[in-house]
Amino acid sequence: MKKINYKELLKEPMLILLFCLLILSLVFIRPIPVMGDDGLYTIQTNLKKGLDLEGGVRALILPAEEGNEILEKCRDVLSSRINAYGLKEMTARIIDIEGKGYIQLEIADATEEDLQNIISKQGKFEAKIKKPVTIVNKTGELKLNGISYNVTFIDIENIIVDGKEMDVVKNNLTMNQTYAESEDDLILPQYSSNQIIIDGITFEVCNISSSEVIFYATAYKGEDILSTSKEAGGSRISGSKDQWRYSFRVTTKKDAAEKFAKITKDIGNVIIESGANYLTSKIDLFLDDEPINSLYISTSLRGRIETNTIIEGPGKSKEDAVNKMKTMQAILDSGALPTPITIVSSSNISPVLGKQFLHKSVFAIILAIFAVSIIVYLRYKNKAIILPIIFTGVSELILILGFAAMIKWTIDLAAIAGIMAVIGSGIDDQIVLTDESAKKEKLSLKLKLKNAFFIIMTAAATTIAAMIPLLSIAGGVIRGFAITTIAGVIIGITITRPVYSKILEYIRE
Repeated sequence: MKKINYKELLKEPMLILLFCLLILSLVFIRPIPVMGDDGLYTIQTNLKKGLDLEGGVRALILPAEEGNEILEKCRDVLSSRINAYGLKEMTARIIDIEGKGYIQLEIADATEEDLQNIISKQGKFEAKIKKPVTIVNKTGELKLNGISYNVTFIDIENIIVDGKEMDVVKNNLTMNQTYAESEDDLILPQYSSNQIIIDGITFEVCNISSSEVIFYATAYKGEDILSTSKEAGGSRISGSKDQWRYSFRVTTKKDAAEKFAKITKDIGNVIIESGANYLTSKIDLFLDDEPINSLYISTSLRGRIETNTIIEGPGKSKEDAVNKMKTMQAILDSGALPTPITIVSSSNISPVLGKQFLHKSVFAIILAIFAVSIIVYLRYKNKAIILPIIFTGVSELILILGFAAMIKWTIDLAAIAGIMAVIGSGIDDQIVLTDESAKKEKLSLKLKLKNAFFIIMTAAATTIAAMIPLLSIAGGVIRGFAITTIAGVIIGITITRPVYSKILEYIRE
């Protein structure tokens, strides 16, 4: 057996391709050593770890309304909301249980409290401004953008606004006393009514008497918010002890800013608070029809079209203020759910067993590669075969992980099982190639390897054919196993097996 010509071997196109792909895979994986709190270094990567490895929460969600369109919309909104909240990894998928559609959420590195904060709200956001109308002799004027609209008081349950009759009914909705800043806030709104639209602005009655009718004019809705600022300069937490507040900037649609300008243009009276001038009417913020805050409006904003504004809110502690700000930003960024939802069940998942399985799996893969290398050496008494087996086995593992990082596929227990299956079949293929090349038949080496590849390709085709049905009919766990297995088999038969075959040619010739 002649000496291997490594210079010529390294010029082989397949080997060059493999090196390039290994570099690209490492770029996608991006392993970085990071010192932990205990002073020990760990490796951080771009690989997305699943619930089993990171720990987190799993929940089953039931929308109030049925239908595929409702389920898909709820899934998309929840996904956007969770991503906007800043959690690392999540999956949301629609599942069928006894003919009823549910949404299964899995959020890595999160708790049940995080889940409640994010999805317990439907996310219907509104910002309303009070417009009081004084009633004299059963008539008054509602002023909007410099124009007066006639208001006629009929009785405590009926009024006429701009020629349109409104029915008014009493309800029990009150401002939350925790956030109330004046006695007025505690009694408003006391009434609800059918709505009227004047100049594109929605009005409803929030308080009524024979001497005064107070309307709520809707200035902003959730869909009017284009973006929220999460940068340090655009969001802020302030306060001390039990008085904490959050604030962040939002960008709104121009037509919503125009509504705000029209509503505030005719609010002429001002009040002075801590040396600053404000309009007498505040802007009240509502989430799912529940009041969450009431903010003063600076006189400088009266009648102005301003698409950049600030949303503020209180918190019982600094952590509470941070969580409420993140929740509000996530809701505004994702939009409202099409229907209320119920958390049917939820549970925290511990990462301990998953991490143990990961460590044992990595050890098993490395041990298998080295064990087979030694067995092959004992069988063929050729040291030159050992390194190629180890090199192509490790390369295959890196390429699979690089592919997963590139497509942002989640590495969970099922994916690890798929990787182990692929590495195992890869080692088996290497043994087939090595054994075929060593046969004492009167055939050329290339023909022997060609025969070996026929066996390998047949096995690969069978494996892929078996995995394809799992992509469409199975749940997320089995689907992860199928995708990882198919990707690994394709990487093996197109890259690592041909490279090992080419190296064998140089060893055997």
